[in-house]
Amino acid sequence: MTVSHGHEWTAAGSRAFLEEFELGPWSSGVLSGVTLAISDGIDIEERFTGCGNAAWKEGRVVAAKNAAAVDLLLSSGAQCLGKARVSELGFTLLGETDASVRPVNGRFPDRLTGGAAHGIASAVSCGLVDFGLGTDSGGTVLVPASNCGLTGWRSSHGIVSGAGFMPVAASFDAASIICKSPALLPSIAECLLSRRAEDSTEDVEILVLKDALRLLDKNAGGGFESEISRLNAVRGVTVRETDLAEICGQSDVSLDDCFLVFEQLFGMEAWNSLGGWVESCMPVMGDEARHRLFTARHLDRSQLPALARRRFYYSEKLSGFLGSKRFLCLPTTPYSAPVLGFLSKASESSRYVKLVMSLAAPSALAGAPQVTLPSANPSGVPSPGLSLLAAKGQDAALIGLVSRFV
Repeated sequence: MTVSHGHEWTAAGSRAFLEEFELGPWSSGVLSGVTLAISDGIDIEERFTGCGNAAWKEGRVVAAKNAAAVDLLLSSGAQCLGKARVSELGFTLLGETDASVRPVNGRFPDRLTGGAAHGIASAVSCGLVDFGLGTDSGGTVLVPASNCGLTGWRSSHGIVSGAGFMPVAASFDAASIICKSPALLPSIAECLLSRRAEDSTEDVEILVLKDALRLLDKNAGGGFESEISRLNAVRGVTVRETDLAEICGQSDVSLDDCFLVFEQLFGMEAWNSLGGWVESCMPVMGDEARHRLFTARHLDRSQLPALARRRFYYSEKLSGFLGSKRFLCLPTTPYSAPVLGFLSKASESSRYVKLVMSLAAPSALAGAPQVTLPSANPSGVPSPGLSLLAAKGQDAALIGLVSRFV
């Protein structure tokens, strides 16, 4: 494993950007002097939105306006330095694209950046920008943030305008951020939420989800345990363990069930967004994207009512259990950032995707906000990111909690 200490990355060397340009700022504000990259699934005025597939641009026109979230950031002083790569129509988790275009993990160059927001993760980890804006539909921003040792925030579904974002799975898509440090997140969130983070001094409870700990690879478990231990040193924080049985008040619940509900609902929505175009154009796609899309094509949609009820159940139980002073803690990924080539076998990649989606399922099903924090491992060996999850709509409280770690 190679840790990149002091490496001076260039935009060309990082392969993070599709286009480099300067846009904004529109005015001064809390983000003055801060730079960002925009994922290629998000509209920039008079530029094509490519969504990680060359065929997508064909027959399309340039965007009429910037996405609403982009203008919010530029109006708060941020400057955009370009469009970053996004993998495979914005919903893959591996990011195992052709090595000639695969963005570099700036902190761990021999490890995967991950997908789909690998471009903004690369741009931030290589020190080319301070933060990036993307879309997370269930790990697609938080996973590359974790792999690159960065801070990531998946906002509550619908709390930040999705106008100008390419839809992948409508009820799961959420505006999301990757940034170089937790210290920058409150200012970014203030712009997107139009309110300040709630940096309260009141005591809060952080509940470590035991169901999620069982999915950790044995080689990563020790590193994650050390991450949990630092929670106890944070002011006003009490840490204990919980499980889905306690959260839901009954025993017939599991992350496996959450995964199945999430996977099938996500797949059905993704096919609604992309299926017609895929069938008519038959674009070139990687193995992961093609397998997941065409599996979604054949899902039994007569099961949709039962799946929707199950999703509502988990969402209500989680939101009711957490309230405003409780936060859930779980690993962002099951492994440390995978070494390049480790997931090249279909069996390994399928298992990895299932585990990642299982860990992403609680927040995705509930439309809840989630933040992943980078490992503080002094040895430089990457550990799975530590994720904190709040009840839906409690983004300001979650980011206020994160500010206590700075």
